Amino acid sequence: MRILVAFLAIILLAPLTYGQKLKKIKAINLVTRFTLELTKDGSHNLTYEIVSTEPFEVELEMGSAFNFFDEYLDNNRIEGIFAMGSFGSQRSILLVMKSGLDKPLQYKLMIDTKGRGKYKKTSTHPLSPGIPSTEVWPYNIQSIKIASFQEIELEPITIPEPGIDSTCIMNPEMTVRNGELLFKQHFQKVINGLNGESDFKLEVMLSFEDSINAEDVSLGHFYSLGDGIYPFFKNYKFGNPLQYRRVECPYFDGHSSYFYTKDENNLKVAGYEWSEFKLSDWPVERVDRTELRNAFEKKYESIKGIVTGILGEPIPLNREPNSGRIDTKWKSSDGINAYMFMFGNYNEIRLYVYRD
Repeated sequence: MRILVAFLAIILLAPLTYGQKLKKIKAINLVTRFTLELTKDGSHNLTYEIVSTEPFEVELEMGSAFNFFDEYLDNNRIEGIFAMGSFGSQRSILLVMKSGLDKPLQYKLMIDTKGRGKYKKTSTHPLSPGIPSTEVWPYNIQSIKIASFQEIELEPITIPEPGIDSTCIMNPEMTVRNGELLFKQHFQKVINGLNGESDFKLEVMLSFEDSINAEDVSLGHFYSLGDGIYPFFKNYKFGNPLQYRRVECPYFDGHSSYFYTKDENNLKVAGYEWSEFKLSDWPVERVDRTELRNAFEKKYESIKGIVTGILGEPIPLNREPNSGRIDTKWKSSDGINAYMFMFGNYNEIRLYVYRD
C-alpha cells in the first residue's frame, strides 16, 4: 500500500515540478533576436543562458533570413530570431536558429499562443551544426520558452549520384543564347497584350507556348502572389496558375507562368523564373559553384538589359540593408510594372510583369 501511495505521489507531483521548472525559464517574446550560451553537464544534456536579446522589427523572408546570422559562431553559442515573416505566400511566425556547436541538438520548445503565460509543447526539427533551421507556425504565438537542449546522433545523409538528363544531348539548340532570344520575343508579346485596347486573353500566350512546344508543368492547384509582387491580387478571382518549362543548357531551368481571372481568362500577371538545371549532362562530376553563380549574375544583367530596352530605365529603389536580394523594378509611362529579383544565397531569378 505504501508503495502505491508513493507511486501516485510521484505521478501527481511530476507536472507541478516541471511547471515550477518552466516558470524559471526566461521567455523570449515575439520580434526578438537572441543569443544563447550553452554549457555541457557531462552527459548529452546541456544547460543554457540567454546572454543577449534585442528587438527585431524586420519582417523575415525565407530567402534572406539566414543572412542576419554571423557566418562563424562560437562553439558554445546559438543565435536565433523569433519574428513575423513570410513562408511562401503566407504570413507566418518564424523561429530561425543557427548553432555553433559541433554536434546536432534536439530541443524542447514551449509556446504561448494567447499571451497568458500558459505554455504548451510544440514539435521541432533537430538543429544541425552551422546550418540554420526554421520552424514555422501559421497561427499567433506571443512568446516561447526553450525547456531543454540535448545532443543527439543523426544518421549520415547519403546523396545519390545525379543521373544523366538527356535534354541537352537530344536538344542541342536549347542554349542560353536561344533562351534569351525566346525571352525577348515572349516578353514583348506580353507587353503588347497588356498595352492592348481590349482584355489580354490567356489564350494568346497559350498559343505561343504551343508554337514552341513548351512543356506544361502546371502544379494543378491554386497559389497566390504577395502584395510586394502584385498589389491587386485580392481584387480578382484567379484560376489555378499555369506554368510552362524551357531549359537553357547547361545552366538554367526556365519557367513562364500565367495568372488569370477564373471566369474571363483575362491575363493579369506574367511571371518568369530561372533556377539551376539540376540534372545536367555536364562532363564534370562536381558542379563548379563559382562558375554557376557567375552564370546567374550574367543572366540577371542580360534580362535586365532586355527589359530596360522595352520598358525604359529602372526606377530608383530604397534597398533594405542585409535583405539578401538583388532586385530591380520598372514602371513604364504606359503603366506597365515589372519586378525582378535574385536571391543572394541561392541561384534563382524571378521576374513578374503586370499593368496598373
